[in-house]
Amino acid sequence: MTKTHFQSVIDALLDSGKPFPKKYLPFFSDIDSASLQLLLDAWPRVSLTRKRTLLEDLDQLLVEDSLVSFDDLARALLTDLDAPVRAGATRLLAECGDQKLLPLYEKIIAGDPSPEVRAEAAHSLGFFVALGELEQISEAALRRAEESLLAAARDDNVEVRRRALESLGFSAREEVPALIEAALRRESRDWRVSALIAMGRSSDERWAEPVIRMLLSEDRDVRLEAARAAGELSLPAARLPLLRMLEEETDPEISPPSSGRFRRSAARTCASTSKTSSTRPMTTTRLTSSRTRWQTSPSPKTWGSSISSRSTPKRIGSCWRKTKKRQSPRRKKAKRPGRRNRHFGNGIGVSFSAENFTKKSRQIRAHS
Repeated sequence: MTKTHFQSVIDALLDSGKPFPKKYLPFFSDIDSASLQLLLDAWPRVSLTRKRTLLEDLDQLLVEDSLVSFDDLARALLTDLDAPVRAGATRLLAECGDQKLLPLYEKIIAGDPSPEVRAEAAHSLGFFVALGELEQISEAALRRAEESLLAAARDDNVEVRRRALESLGFSAREEVPALIEAALRRESRDWRVSALIAMGRSSDERWAEPVIRMLLSEDRDVRLEAARAAGELSLPAARLPLLRMLEEETDPEISPPSSGRFRRSAARTCASTSKTSSTRPMTTTRLTSSRTRWQTSPSPKTWGSSISSRSTPKRIGSCWRKTKKRQSPRRKKAKRPGRRNRHFGNGIGVSFSAENFTKKSRQIRAHS
């Protein structure tokens, strides 16, 4: 975009008397260096309310459109003086797996004065743990993310500790089950919801009994998250409670939005567990972001060079793939010692995606 063209976006941003036009939001996606510098020069003159509203609108657009990316803008705002702006910038980076962000998240968790910002950093680190468990990043990067989250699990703020626990649900670290059990023993509804989120992400059938027990909870949010966890763990024993839940939630005294969420969650879980058996093979793992698609294949090089690659994608069928030529098949890489086989997802179709991970986490935060 030319400097003159982007200046109109800056002018609209500085005009606090009028709402910022939604049509300008895509201009912040994959912003070039010249436009970014122009924005940063004008940023101190933008009203605080407009800054926060802009980041909220960009976050909503990121949910609706998987082809936009605000990584460059978000990185530049991680050191903003306003805590909500820093939190919004961290939220925009939730789908970014660039390992250069790890030291920034470590610094935020260790020293940012805002609990909201530290909580968002703990949430974003969960994506790195998921990538590490799927062997998409190095072992050292995985350990670094896990250590940061374990430190966040000891934070003074409850919200930070809860987000850290939810992100650690992806981890195979031996410290994690004890943290989940401790959260489950608490009387707090929020802690139980976070424990169920971590259980669902763990792919560990040891949590079958507490998940099924929580399906009968009197708290609606706990039952809803238990239904999701049962689907992610593909628990055959959850079919009967879920079928009963489908019948009970038709009670006219229950509000339509909540009953609708229950029916959708329970129906998806029943569908997945009905296809599950003791010999069910691991589902194909796919990782999708707005810029790069990785697929389980004989050659890891076909996944792309890095998560932050900017090469132009080529439309093939219903997905985006890199134009890089496929390499010859390689021998299958041996599993790392002590690593559990993991199958993020419900046992049918795509098992894990960056978009679904982020969207679901945002939905969870909205109901927590």
